[in-house]
Amino acid sequence: MKNHILFTLIGGVILFIWSFISWAGINFHIDEQSYTPLESELLSVIAETGIEPGMYALGQGDASKGQEAQWAEWEADFEGKPWAVLNYIEKSEMTMGMNLFHGFSMNLLVAAILFLILNQIKALNYRQAIIICVSIGLIAFMMEYYNGYIWFKSPGIYAHLLDAVVPWTLLGLLGGKFASS
Repeated sequence: MKNHILFTLIGGVILFIWSFISWAGINFHIDEQSYTPLESELLSVIAETGIEPGMYALGQGDASKGQEAQWAEWEADFEGKPWAVLNYIEKSEMTMGMNLFHGFSMNLLVAAILFLILNQIKALNYRQAIIICVSIGLIAFMMEYYNGYIWFKSPGIYAHLLDAVVPWTLLGLLGGKFASS
């Protein structure tokens, strides 16, 4: 139990610190947070439309007309033309304290679950722990970020790959020390 708690705390801190380094400190994700001098005009125009908050894939046709009609509309009106993904949030509310709390809590939970997985392997060594942890990081990367990149050409794919390898390697090293001991 002591190892589980210790792994959870240290692992949670590793994930939390890596997140800060990746998104703010060094900011590998700069491509996902680009600035445009047109932001005020764009936001004003979007707000004036009365659009509901949500995420929209612009340039795909009207899905309410059915799949065949949507496809035909896309071919006629959108193929080869600009398109965008719009994540519209009506009112910016940055609650840094709660965001940090939720992020750290999630990091602790991930570390606790990872320890449960690693601890199921008897005589776990560093090599096995690293392979398992990096594999988990890569599975998450491929299913979420890389899949989105394939379809939506989301920027920052290499930053997400770093996020899938670096902290998970550190967790593997930690797991080799604490699990099954």
